[in-house]
Amino acid sequence: MIKSIPTKTLVSNSTISRLRTLIITSCTGKKLYNPTNQLTIEDFKDTERLRERTQSLLEFSCPSVQMYTGLQHLRLMEGVDILRSRFGREVVDVKIISAAYGLISEDKVIVPYTVTFNSMKNDEISSWANFIGIHKDFQEAVIGYDLVFVLLGDKYIRVLNLPIKTNPKQTFIFLASNKSRNLVVLGDANFELFTFSNADASRFGCALVGLKGQLLKLIATEIRQKPNLLSEIYNNPKILDKLLNNQPQKLELPLGISVATAKKSNIKNKKPKRAITDLDEFLNLPRAVNTHFRMKYFIPEWDDKVDIGYNFLLDESSLNRNAYRDDVYAHEIYSQPNYDGILVSKVVVDKIKNKRADIEKLGGIRNFVRFPGEIMGDCGAFGYIKLEAPPYNTVEILDYYQKLKFDYGVSIDYLIVGTFAEPGVREKRYDLTLQNAEEFISKHQKIGYTFTPIGVAQGWNPETYADAVKKLVEMGYDYIAIGGVARTPTIEILEILKEVYQHLTPNTRLHLFGVGRIDALPYFRHLGVTSFDSASPLRKAWFDAVENYHT
Repeated sequence: MIKSIPTKTLVSNSTISRLRTLIITSCTGKKLYNPTNQLTIEDFKDTERLRERTQSLLEFSCPSVQMYTGLQHLRLMEGVDILRSRFGREVVDVKIISAAYGLISEDKVIVPYTVTFNSMKNDEISSWANFIGIHKDFQEAVIGYDLVFVLLGDKYIRVLNLPIKTNPKQTFIFLASNKSRNLVVLGDANFELFTFSNADASRFGCALVGLKGQLLKLIATEIRQKPNLLSEIYNNPKILDKLLNNQPQKLELPLGISVATAKKSNIKNKKPKRAITDLDEFLNLPRAVNTHFRMKYFIPEWDDKVDIGYNFLLDESSLNRNAYRDDVYAHEIYSQPNYDGILVSKVVVDKIKNKRADIEKLGGIRNFVRFPGEIMGDCGAFGYIKLEAPPYNTVEILDYYQKLKFDYGVSIDYLIVGTFAEPGVREKRYDLTLQNAEEFISKHQKIGYTFTPIGVAQGWNPETYADAVKKLVEMGYDYIAIGGVARTPTIEILEILKEVYQHLTPNTRLHLFGVGRIDALPYFRHLGVTSFDSASPLRKAWFDAVENYHT
């Protein structure tokens, strides 16, 4: 929140039902229909041309409330439905700023178009907004409303050309981006401006592109539970600061998983995280058929332990310290383990002399790491990436997983990254990974090993990954891991998952190797990921000066 004007009591709680509320939102690039001949800005410059072009698109026409399918609009309308179910449809109106049609009602029938203010420069925005009359229409639209919510990005707030004439009995609430702080100026109305960043989007479990709609839904949900809250917001919009920042609240994300937001923070002072934008297209896809599985986090085992008796004042280790006997893992420090499982790579086990013998002597990997949860074993393909072929054979690996008593064992894979993803090289690695997986599950079933087999999918584009997953499902795997994407940009991982998830069954679990993007987990979850491993939270505890803990 960056702007606050002293509030005054405008209505009593008894007048709640008479509070007329208007919600102003923006059009979205994502639309119900996407024909190739959508209207362009040139069509809207000529009335006759617009009429003719509209006629050619009548089969794609519908009310604007249905046309826009972007994340903000969908979440916003869920909030509107909540308010209308409590107070009646006539109490809440919605108007949409369209970069093509101007300020329109939710019932206006429109056809698809490609015009957006987001692609215009400031002078172009002003010129076009003036041409389609947005300032005048906005001035007229707010007349008669007691409470006005404005949910706009900075370029769409710019088209309003504020200030406008208001009256002292009106309350305006702006949910906007940080860039908008100098654009919101009103006359006599009681108003409050709340600004948000990518960090807030992460905290509320929604991409920034849909955050304003998600917050309106949250506010509506609170009002449904406490009807007097509507008049309280009208009288004193500053109370939203407490509601949005400090209230312990379980939010339901678009994908149906709950995220606790009890952590107190000040919206205006939070440091933005790296942006995840334009991802609503993935959430608009049907949810994966396997999302009934709980998401699990595995932490890689790198002998990361601490000397519990370390003397920080003298900078000395414990006397007579034995690293294995005296040092403790993270899961031994807390009353409950802070991860669901541990991933142990064979190359890490082999790196330390006698480590495997010690594991076997103690009765298995669980006793060695002193961990009550699940333990996954893999070969550690990064350790032999430069070799002509993996240094292990299938029977050797099967026996290794069984003797060390792993809960899960991963087939032998061969990374396809960097120079090893060049044509002629990648195909060999791809085929060998699948051949190993087929031999792995065949011998697992034939000999009767007791650990759960996991087949690995490698690839060099979404199609090859999807084809690999399809083949692994056909082989009989109900647990599949995606490898080689640890350094892949989030958007590219989502493109891979978009192709992969079509081949998942309700019984298929899907693991991501080396990917722990906390901001992206809701999207991974939506597309069928049920587990992942990453050492980055632990490494951030050592090296990151800002994001060095999670709670």
